[in-house]
Amino acid sequence: MQSPTRIIVQIDKKFNDTSKGGLYIDTTYKPEYHVNISGKVVAIPKRLPKDFSREGYYPTVEVGDKLYFHYLVVLDPDCHLFDNYYTVDYFQALATVKPDGKIFPVGEHILIEPMEEEVTHDTLIIPDLAKKVSLNKGKVFSSNDPSIPNGAIVGFEEQGKFENEIEGHTLYVMYNNNILYK
Repeated sequence: MQSPTRIIVQIDKKFNDTSKGGLYIDTTYKPEYHVNISGKVVAIPKRLPKDFSREGYYPTVEVGDKLYFHYLVVLDPDCHLFDNYYTVDYFQALATVKPDGKIFPVGEHILIEPMEEEVTHDTLIIPDLAKKVSLNKGKVFSSNDPSIPNGAIVGFEEQGKFENEIEGHTLYVMYNNNILYK
């Protein structure tokens, strides 16, 4: 099935309203923390927007894939079609998981495994503050850009990192132009 300009996904439910222990979570307080950010692709656009049709940024989204998207998709009433079906613009699509379990970024996004550094002090140590510090550096988990290969160590802008949990991996999702060096 194809749609005119957007990806159409089906999600199980709008909010993740139970904790790992099975307790109910009140999703009215900070709903963006509890929204479901993935769904099954049921339709893809007939044509890609101009920004995504450039060479090297081939469409990685196919019907049947699991798609991770920006949390505002589910909170925006304009994206809601009916029941559990939502529309996702390409710029809101972050990553896709193929049926074989491989994870790919969508468009100009890149997926980075964050790196942390152990902090040591010569004087007073406060255990909760002195454990690990997040760096603006990481290992490329998956990339569509041939100039930034998978496995490369890269530095990136602080404002670019957007942490997501994708298939059990904690990854930063950002644009390729947020990469400062490799």
